[in-house]
Order: sequence, then structure tokens, then C-alpha cells
Amino acid sequence: MPRFPVHTVDDAPETAQVDLAAMEQKMGKVLNIHGGMAHAPVVLASYRAMGRAITEHSTYDERTREAVALAVAGVDRCRYCQSAHTVAGKRAGLSVEETVAIRTGSATGDTRLDNLLVVAREITGEIGYVQDSSWRAAVDAGGRWRSWRSCTRTSR
Repeated sequence: MPRFPVHTVDDAPETAQVDLAAMEQKMGKVLNIHGGMAHAPVVLASYRAMGRAITEHSTYDERTREAVALAVAGVDRCRYCQSAHTVAGKRAGLSVEETVAIRTGSATGDTRLDNLLVVAREITGEIGYVQDSSWRAAVDAGGRWRSWRSCTRTSR
């Protein structure tokens, strides 16, 4: 049983309607996660602001960002997130085969992307930590994370 309602644009709190309408336009419909966030307008507004900041300031294209999100969803075993990011990933240029490989932790054949995804999976699964060997492989493959030394460790 849901603890809070999943809103439509019409029945959302007034202060969430603009943000929810924008998400509906972007996704083609109101996703349940966005409709639920609309119950607390600050949550939906923060979610959208974070998305805008990532899009504006990220050095990665949408395809790469969706691949990372899909890899994280695979580690977390979140079927909802896997589904949503598979659709978004295909829209961003990932093939069906690539989305399956990313979800299952297999190689895509793109060395730079695969090394980045190893780092993303380790950060997710190890709560922020990455093996030095994974980090070095990602940097050597063209990663831009040289200054993130605090994210690495060799033992638990």
C-alpha cells in the first residue's frame, strides 16, 4: 500500500505542478517516481535542479551519463531504475546489446566506457571506494578523475 499518493499534474500540490509538467514533457508521461516526489514539492524541485546541474556541468555526454546510471541500477538491483535508464539509455544512443551488457556488468566493447563503469560499480557496491587497479585502468583509458584519490583504497 502506498504511503503517499502518486500525483498527476492536475492534482499535484500547486507548487509542484510546473516541475511535474516539465518532467511529463521530458519523459512523455508522468513517471510514478516523479508523481510521488510531487507530494513534497521541495523533493521534486531538488531532483530537477540536481538533474539540471548534472546536465550543465558534466563533462560526459548523455549516453555516458545514462550508462553510469544503468550500471548503478544494476549494482543496486533496482528493476524500476534499470527499466527507466534502459529506455533513457536507448534514447541517448545506447544499443539494446549495450544496455544488457551494462546491466549485467559485462563489457560493452568500448574500453573507456567499460573502465568508467567498473569504477561506478565499485563506488556503488563498496559505498564510495574503488580499487587502485580499477582507478588506474579508468584513468589510463582516458578518465578525468585523477584528483579523486580519496575515493580509492586497497583494503576494506
